[in-house]
Amino acid sequence: MNDLNIRRLRNKIWLSLWISFFTIVVFTLVTVYLSHTSFHRQQFQNARENIGRFEVEEMLNSDDLHGIFILESTLSGQIISLQGDTTFNLTQGSEMFELANEQASSRIRDRFLWQVPAPFISFDETYWFFSRVIGEEMDRVIDQESVYEVESDQDGRSFLNEPIYDRILYTIFWDATHVLNATQRARFNFTVAGGASFALLGIVFYAVANFIVKPIEISFERQKQFIADASHELKTPLTMIKNNLSVLRLDQEATVASQAQWLDNVQFGFDRMHHLTTDLLTLAKLEEPSEQRKISEFDFSQAAGWVIHPMKSLADEKGIDLSYEIQPGLYVKENAEKIMQVMTILTDNAIKYANREGWINLQVKKKKDRVSFTLANSGSGIPPEKLPHLFDRFYTVDEARSSENKSYGLGLAIAKMIVEQAGGTIRVTSIENERTTVCFSLKVTE
Repeated sequence: MNDLNIRRLRNKIWLSLWISFFTIVVFTLVTVYLSHTSFHRQQFQNARENIGRFEVEEMLNSDDLHGIFILESTLSGQIISLQGDTTFNLTQGSEMFELANEQASSRIRDRFLWQVPAPFISFDETYWFFSRVIGEEMDRVIDQESVYEVESDQDGRSFLNEPIYDRILYTIFWDATHVLNATQRARFNFTVAGGASFALLGIVFYAVANFIVKPIEISFERQKQFIADASHELKTPLTMIKNNLSVLRLDQEATVASQAQWLDNVQFGFDRMHHLTTDLLTLAKLEEPSEQRKISEFDFSQAAGWVIHPMKSLADEKGIDLSYEIQPGLYVKENAEKIMQVMTILTDNAIKYANREGWINLQVKKKKDRVSFTLANSGSGIPPEKLPHLFDRFYTVDEARSSENKSYGLGLAIAKMIVEQAGGTIRVTSIENERTTVCFSLKVTE
């Protein structure tokens, strides 16, 4: 996986989050629209109920018609009067009547988003809801031309036909501008909040995508570094072996005894490669999810004794005082072989990096429900800035001393992986020019 693939993965995660969010937004918009429609239906239903409490005749005679006026007309469209809370004249009333007729005959606007599901018109910068009531048949003459139809005979003479009777139509208009304003405010607030939410969520989603990809990116960088370090470490002994074999080929008649120096160098390079490949193979196996761990209950105290006793001779060679205090009868349910490998790695490191004529102290004790393996040694210690990197692969505090001790910086990485897979913890503390302490703990069994 390269940097381009990481960017593509980040973008895919970001896109997936946006698709999920868009689905939620669509669902929310549908819910808001239905709620919006229900709200307006309720508003106008309330208006209908308020208007419906009165008979038209009562409303015509009422002095309390705030925001309501009644347009009296004929079914054919002739305006008779305007009564109620209005300053409109008959001409304006006629225009409103025509608008109401157009709206009543075409309700397609009701299907549009944000439109009110009720009869309405917009006139003189005011939002009017209207309702119609058909009155009694007209029994009075409005004017001669409207009641009688004028016709002409074949000779062109005019005469009055029988009167055409009409019915009275009451159109009740209610000022619903406050409902429109509330709708516009809700629409504005929703747009602003939605836009801000989209911008904020875009930033959050990008941060989340980075957060998800970050461990993969770190793992990828570690993998690249691991390959580079492993290649470098393998290249050194291979070069050593190649150079020494070239020297051996220069003298075809030399005996093995006379070429012992070059053969020892080849053996040394081979041993370094063997040690390195063994550690790499151990790490690979530990990282394999399908790796079956052989778990059984074993005596942790006894295992610590088995590890520390053979190491005492190595400590004696450097004049190191190796002391230990092991609490007996502490049992752990884990892979005994792997745990002893951790003990060996830590003890071997303590001997390698302890100063000559120094000391090493081992303590195995039970603390609450855990057993701790604590190993301290005298020496130059480790700088504080280097402590967080001790468990990184191929990391060495002192390159010169690591080369001298044939260390590749894999031991602590292996130890940490084994301990964490066993559900334990491991840590290192150090005081420069005084001591270094490493401790790992596991849960004990009854």
